[in-house]
Amino acid sequence: MLSFMLSIKVKEDCEQRALESLAEIDRKANTHQGVRTFMWFQHIDEPLRFTLIEQWQDQDALDRHIAKVIDVWNTFEPCLDQEPVSTKLYKLIQDN
Repeated sequence: MLSFMLSIKVKEDCEQRALESLAEIDRKANTHQGVRTFMWFQHIDEPLRFTLIEQWQDQDALDRHIAKVIDVWNTFEPCLDQEPVSTKLYKLIQDN
């Protein structure tokens, strides 16, 4: 399983657009085959910062997801205030 955390920060005039775009990506992602977890979070103390926690069955599932949402992301990308930071994660305690 692939697990990631993606952190983004948006420009001040883009909070509403971020909420709409990220919600659309979330709705689409949660219908894609191979998704295990896909949740966007808005930071309480820093509302222009968002974090995505995502888990995918495998790289093929992730690649299919990216291909299906790239148009939404590309339209939203000008709202980013800085480069997104993606961190690959692994589960500390494995299930038996």
